[in-house]
Amino acid sequence: FFFIPVVGNQAVDISLDASSQAILASYLALKEQLPDSLIVAVTPVPSSSLMNKFNSRTLDYTSYVADAVTVLTENKVPLLDLHSLYLSELETTNQLLASTLEADGIQLNPQGVTIATTLFLNQLASPRDTTSGID
Repeated sequence: FFFIPVVGNQAVDISLDASSQAILASYLALKEQLPDSLIVAVTPVPSSSLMNKFNSRTLDYTSYVADAVTVLTENKVPLLDLHSLYLSELETTNQLLASTLEADGIQLNPQGVTIATTLFLNQLASPRDTTSGID
């Protein structure tokens, strides 16, 4: 699994295009080094303290997540969008994001770990076409 570094890219204040191209280049470098492996890109879980915290480009980390998902999908990179799944689960179960995070608004609390783990494992158990990530 390749956990995409969108929060770091926002912090260093690079453009969306530069961020997504760097993520794609990292994925392609991994594929080159591990040609027989299935490498799945994974988006980060949501963060309440980083949402709406804008850099000088008026972008928050969710802008970087959305752009990376678009670029990875366009390039047929196997993707587990944990960020969207997590937010959907919270909406479905009528929970607040903050109630699943530690006080820093970044790290998952035990409830958040349970949600993320369950979502992740459910995705692993779901049949999917993985041939797009293998040459």
